[in-house]
Amino acid sequence: MTLRLRTGQGESRFAVVVSSAVSRNATSRNYLRRVLYGALRFHWPKLKKGLNGAIFLKKHAVNLRPNELKEELKDLLNVSRSLTP
Repeated sequence: MTLRLRTGQGESRFAVVVSSAVSRNATSRNYLRRVLYGALRFHWPKLKKGLNGAIFLKKHAVNLRPNELKEELKDLLNVSRSLTP
């Protein structure tokens, strides 16, 4: 999983990108997208204002459980210092 961030003004915005290289099956790509949007919704109150971000999933994400995806997202947000303390 890769996180790209830019700072802007106003409300924060995020996108989750799951390419067909991750999975040919659209339902599995949409499932991964929904899991990550749900995890983002959980962390939304703690996110800094004015962030524009994109989360790109890698091929190994198909084999991860939802809890593992959420944990990886949390680690990315902590490393990028996107969460307020």
